[in-house]
Amino acid sequence: MQEYDLNQLALEICNRLNIKTNGKTTGNISVHCFNPYHIDKNPSCSVSLDKAIFHCWSCGFSGSLIKHYRLKTGRSIFKDLNIKSTFSFKDDDSYVTADFSRIPETDFQFKGQLYPIDAVDLSRAWIKKRGFDVDVLKKNRVQFLKFGKTVKRSDPSDKTKWRSYFDMAMIPIYEGGKLICFEARTLRSESEHIQHLIQKGRDPEKISYKKVLYPKGGSTKTLYQWEQLDKEKPLYVVEGLMDLLSLRSNLFFENSTTTFGRSINERQFYLLSFFKEIIFIPNNDIPGISALEQLKKRDLKVKVLPLPLQYNDVNEVLQKGVSLHELISKGWLKKEQDLSDFPIKNYISIFEKEE
Repeated sequence: MQEYDLNQLALEICNRLNIKTNGKTTGNISVHCFNPYHIDKNPSCSVSLDKAIFHCWSCGFSGSLIKHYRLKTGRSIFKDLNIKSTFSFKDDDSYVTADFSRIPETDFQFKGQLYPIDAVDLSRAWIKKRGFDVDVLKKNRVQFLKFGKTVKRSDPSDKTKWRSYFDMAMIPIYEGGKLICFEARTLRSESEHIQHLIQKGRDPEKISYKKVLYPKGGSTKTLYQWEQLDKEKPLYVVEGLMDLLSLRSNLFFENSTTTFGRSINERQFYLLSFFKEIIFIPNNDIPGISALEQLKKRDLKVKVLPLPLQYNDVNEVLQKGVSLHELISKGWLKKEQDLSDFPIKNYISIFEKEE
């Protein structure tokens, strides 16, 4: 009787279940999550072809390919292959859901030259352009990063994992007193950024102008300053960190956070479940409004506070020289309504006409 090791078994299961390996025979592959309750638009599940296991980094769904085969087909892979099940091939492995109460693990270390956010002309110009309150930035530990790099903590000598950063605003993201991620923003305009790199003899193709979230996906495992938020008071939620820093310019919105993007993953839903009332302030665009649909499927008390249509997001309010106090005085807060009553389709049709 032919013997199979875990790698051979994993490849056989992938072949039989039409899980595309794209020619890989070892290591990890990324696939759409196997969890039927997780609408996975982008592949977020990692399958180990060496260990015959999988884990979704978005919702935490994980387990054995052997068990997955049985659940999908109703049969045993060992019987279908006519091979003997050994101790290494337990046919009764159960799916394991993530322990969302655990603080996300990280494997990076940051080193750099950090200064007060208003220390140089470059950062002061950025603050003015964005309309930020300097005291709010400092309260949220936003600093000016002259130069910095990240290295893999478990293997700092692996230079392929090094990342370098220059002249950026750096916002640390903590949970449980541990730095699990950071967001960094280029302080120059895109044209200024490219010209500056050329003057310094650096290749603009290798140093992206876009914002940096490091490690990739690290912030989406948490909610910004989750532990410091009052779970008994209404929680205001915005899409991005720049919007949050803008929102907190008014003390009324001090109990607020961000999901670091439109999509909300399972751990973030778990953290949101601790709050009695949640008010989302979506971006005024099709993706931002459409994202509200996923909230309807959750057992959460959610309201929506839409921005006036002339503003795309909260930061744009400040950039146009309008204070949140001014919006409130004009009755903005009275626009708040239950998610179940919010006219998502009407808003989307408005934005479609504008396009």
